[in-house]
Amino acid sequence: MNLTPLSACQPFPAGLSFANEADETQTATNKFAEIDVKPQHTTMTAKNLLRWLAIAGFGGYGIYTLADGMLHGFAKPGVHWAVFWFFILPFMLVYCGLFIAVAYFVLRRQYRHLVTLISGIAAVVVCSVLLSLPRWFGIYESCSDWSKYSPWVNIIALPISFAALLIPFYAAGWAYRRVQAFLSKHVHENAKPEQAA
Repeated sequence: MNLTPLSACQPFPAGLSFANEADETQTATNKFAEIDVKPQHTTMTAKNLLRWLAIAGFGGYGIYTLADGMLHGFAKPGVHWAVFWFFILPFMLVYCGLFIAVAYFVLRRQYRHLVTLISGIAAVVVCSVLLSLPRWFGIYESCSDWSKYSPWVNIIALPISFAALLIPFYAAGWAYRRVQAFLSKHVHENAKPEQAA
């Protein structure tokens, strides 16, 4: 029986595989070691500065006004609790909440929500101004005085009053769409809300 000497045997393939893996790992380690990793520093640009000023300004004003109103409301002895809880406090929450919401949306970079909020505020302002115009110009009082002398004035004043009631709401919807379309030009379609920096 012929015995093959051990020196003539081929090396075990698994050992070769382990050696190759070790060489590849060492090569990858050397490549990573050659990479110069530099720390990234956030630069304070004019845009970032304005963003943080807006956050501090709107948020600070909203929180300060809410806290000051609450303190003055509780400190006044003549204010009835029902008036405070059902009229004064809801008004303060809505008014101060608008400023706090603006600061929150800017902080989270949720500019689409900010555009919707500003458009809604513009629509409310337009509707309120148009609803107040007849009272500012004394149209209702004039129609009431004229109706005393001629009953036909009531027939003419009825469609005018109906139009004065509907036009502000149509104008508010128009203002909402126009403001949203104008502000949306500065917001990218593919922009997603980001985490606060």
